[in-house]
Amino acid sequence: MRPRPKIYQPNLASLSSLTLALFGLVFTLCYNNPNYGSASLFRSTYWWGPLLAFLALADCAVEKFADPKRSKTYSLLAIAVSSLQFLSLLFFVFCYFAIDGTSGGAYLAPRIGAVLALLALAGISVFFKTLRLRGSPLLSDPLAYSSFIGLIAGFGLVAFALMVWSIDVSQEHAWGAEFYPVFIAFLAGAAEIGDSLYVFESKKKPLEEQDLKTRMVISFVGAASALVAIFMAVGFYDASWLSWILFYWTLFASVSLCLLSLGAGAYYAYVSYRLKN
Repeated sequence: MRPRPKIYQPNLASLSSLTLALFGLVFTLCYNNPNYGSASLFRSTYWWGPLLAFLALADCAVEKFADPKRSKTYSLLAIAVSSLQFLSLLFFVFCYFAIDGTSGGAYLAPRIGAVLALLALAGISVFFKTLRLRGSPLLSDPLAYSSFIGLIAGFGLVAFALMVWSIDVSQEHAWGAEFYPVFIAFLAGAAEIGDSLYVFESKKKPLEEQDLKTRMVISFVGAASALVAIFMAVGFYDASWLSWILFYWTLFASVSLCLLSLGAGAYYAYVSYRLKN
């Protein structure tokens, strides 16, 4: 039996932070779009996405250059960046709900779901840093590592799909068939999360090759459905006031869905290739 090949493992904390930053940038871009956004909202919210992006870059720098073996320095820097990221996220959430001010279970449900997905991404980042500090053997478990990737991709897909869902609710369900591909991407994200949790909780672990094939199929479905949503958004919307809102939120969220799915799928394909060659 040949030894396991060396497989590149991206930093999970950086991936989580970059996914949060992507969500923040897309939200800021769509929320402050001059075609329908107000100047007062722009002055108070335009910096949310750039701040999350800056903190993500800071997090990447810490994970790249700080040595976990020098635990005091690494832990101080990692905790500082994670705390700023988490507190900024909470601040943005509270400000958003204070500005929005709309109530109702059906209206709030997708927004609260997206918030929970974003908090889960921040939690994964902190958990990974804790594992690095402790030198946990879990990080050398190939199934566990790909499952962490699945959690990040899954929560990212869920957050972006719920972003689109929330706009559909706010516009009194103005979507027609354009919404279904986004819903399929949401299901793909939920499947990624479910499969990852199954791997963590199952006493009888699945074969790595089979699990990777399952994840690749899920990623392909998510990317394909997001791509369909992009084409439908571009093809179906005109330049009326309502359609601009639908167009921008659907387009940029769907592009993000496609990027996340393709990124995760490409990593699974890479690992599968390395195992066979």
